[in-house]
Amino acid sequence: MRHVLIITDSSLRVLTVPGEPALLDFIEIHSVSHAIRLLKPYEHDPVAMARLRMLLAQDAVATTPASLAEDQVIRLLAQRLLAGRIHIARPDQPRFAIIEATPEEATPDEGKAIKKKLTWIEILVINDLTGQPVPWVRMAVKLPSGEENFYTTDNEGLIRVEDIEPGTCDARCDLKNATLDDTFAFVAMGEKTDPPRFPSDAFPSDNTIRRIAEIEAHKVKAGETLDSLAQKAGMKWQDLARFNWNADYPDAINQALHNRVGCTKKTHDRLNYVFDDTDKPGIVYIPTKWEETGLATGKQHVVRAKPVWRFFLILQNERELRIPEVDYEATFSDDSRKSGKLGIGGMDHLLEPVPGTIDVKYKDHTDILQKSLAAMARDAFERRDTQEILRVLKHDPKTVQGMIDMYAKYYNDLSGQGFVEDAYAEITDDEAVGRMETLMLLAELKVRSGKTLTLGSPPDQVYDEHGVSAPTAAPPAYPSLPPPPATDEGVTTNG
Repeated sequence: MRHVLIITDSSLRVLTVPGEPALLDFIEIHSVSHAIRLLKPYEHDPVAMARLRMLLAQDAVATTPASLAEDQVIRLLAQRLLAGRIHIARPDQPRFAIIEATPEEATPDEGKAIKKKLTWIEILVINDLTGQPVPWVRMAVKLPSGEENFYTTDNEGLIRVEDIEPGTCDARCDLKNATLDDTFAFVAMGEKTDPPRFPSDAFPSDNTIRRIAEIEAHKVKAGETLDSLAQKAGMKWQDLARFNWNADYPDAINQALHNRVGCTKKTHDRLNYVFDDTDKPGIVYIPTKWEETGLATGKQHVVRAKPVWRFFLILQNERELRIPEVDYEATFSDDSRKSGKLGIGGMDHLLEPVPGTIDVKYKDHTDILQKSLAAMARDAFERRDTQEILRVLKHDPKTVQGMIDMYAKYYNDLSGQGFVEDAYAEITDDEAVGRMETLMLLAELKVRSGKTLTLGSPPDQVYDEHGVSAPTAAPPAYPSLPPPPATDEGVTTNG
């Protein structure tokens, strides 16, 4: 004997029948959630719920059905429907699609139509990082009849299209006004065999319409432009900029190139950033349309996709000047670690870090201080700030000499002759030159005037090349300073 639930738009009945009645349109159950969706409309129908409780009692459920809440009754029945212990069907005759035969296809019995039983298709979208369904994914599904309509995944990440002809369907997502924030990168079709890498609540759901795309993480090279990358992808440069940074006007794009791509080099007029091989992370994401063809009807098709998940590291001093090529070690919430080096632009990104707090350590504080001072010197030359240049020199000889080396490596783009030559070119006032040369002598550097600093002499006595003393302003004692405050952009991967 078979227990069969007969459902219509307005009622639910229970039959106990031998065998399989020929006039019932049985519904194939693919998941508990699928069965729950079929039973949910009857949750507040007291007659239907009484029948379902009676059916559970007949099925020898351990718990007394009368004591169960409505949602518990529905879930227990959904589990039995999936297991095949109970069946569900519609009462009407099987429905058919009528397809008129063309003259070429006509059989001798031309008065009869060709009949096909209607069927269904399901598309399930899963977050490949968490194994959880992805709601609000909007896609176009082209049916075997050639008709194409847009559908959106429900809270279970599912699209189900019923009463369609047998055959194959095509699914696709468009890229109009797409951004990286609302687009999932396609991974693969089919169930995932490996366990999820992230916890199920790593990506809280919201009501944002999403889409799926094929996404290439392109490493930029010298000579490439945003326009050239967009043209290769069949896009406009404005659309590519909007996809990556949600910006399509020059100022915002330049800011994004610096803060997200890590660009440091500019055009000759210094108005715009340009791509270079040394940019780090140096990634521009290029989307192309996702489309899956030949999806058979009567089946559920699983689409695995994932968000572009990254965490930016930016190291800068108290003047918000980037500090280049510093070694770091990041410790994640699961105690895993990753070591790396920031780019010339003082930044890097961590791809798909474990959600939670990230602890980032920069071990070489001397290296950070010297590079920070070099950045401050270059900025001071740009702003023609004499006092700032002098402050940079008010450190111990090893630190100043290290600063000069870092200036030559990273910031030597004025005269090309290094910090000392740039300082003399910028500082021309005699009194300021004298103070600068005193600080240079204390840092054990040679000066143009030929003056020297005699060991054991009072700090306010500096001698010229003829041994004649010349009073100067007493330099301050070497400050015992920690490295300038180094800050990261953000402290957690989920904030």
